[in-house]
Amino acid sequence: MNDLIGKPYKLGAAGPDAFDCWTLVVEVAKRRGVIVPELNCEGFKQVEIVDLASSLRYDIAKETCQPADGDVLLSLRLAHIGTVFGDMVLHTHRRHGVILEKLGSFLRTYRDAKAYRWIAS
Repeated sequence: MNDLIGKPYKLGAAGPDAFDCWTLVVEVAKRRGVIVPELNCEGFKQVEIVDLASSLRYDIAKETCQPADGDVLLSLRLAHIGTVFGDMVLHTHRRHGVILEKLGSFLRTYRDAKAYRWIAS
């Protein structure tokens, strides 16, 4: 996943040269052998994020109390998502592109973030 760090953030981008937060999660999941839906939208909008949260809850992932490697953290309030790697979170930042941030720091910024674990299909 190190090859993703530093790639630019671009709303609606689907890689491989730039990503938004959802398409980064899709790329990471794909590399781990998990197929997740691609959103057909220009980045996250509140309606899509609520639909995604419902989809995560019921269809493709289950909520978990303790985030672990490969889980996603979803903030409905700030419409943002990232993937957990140990004590770090890989996600996009508007100015810095794809970054790896300490889990604690991410959770201080995205206080409402909930962790979801992919359901094997």
